Amino acid sequence: MKLSKDKRMPYIKKYELTLTKQSAVCKSDCGHGVCVKPDQCHCNRGWQGQTCSIAVCQSGCSHGKCIEPDRCRCDQGWQGRTCSSAVCNSGCIRGTCINPDVCSCYEGWQGKNCSIG
Repeated sequence: MKLSKDKRMPYIKKYELTLTKQSAVCKSDCGHGVCVKPDQCHCNRGWQGQTCSIAVCQSGCSHGKCIEPDRCRCDQGWQGRTCSSAVCNSGCIRGTCINPDVCSCYEGWQGKNCSIG
């Protein structure tokens, strides 16, 4: 074995490897993906569409819009991971909020927030 000048590392014959990468051309930007064939994008996980610009929410967004993979932006009056929980600003004291600011009162209760018995 030959040693290098400083005698700490064995002499290793180096070979330079040149890789050629053939690039596909897409007229539109692939956004959240890569161009794999002329005008054909392969989308990253959680994205879809011709240009990989449509977010996918696996559980859906009941009352909202999917803005990132598995992330919803809820419409006004809705909340939760899938925008399926209505918001009643005055609360539903003895009932359940079924639509924005609409309570379904338990039996025997009434009023806007189910507080009248």
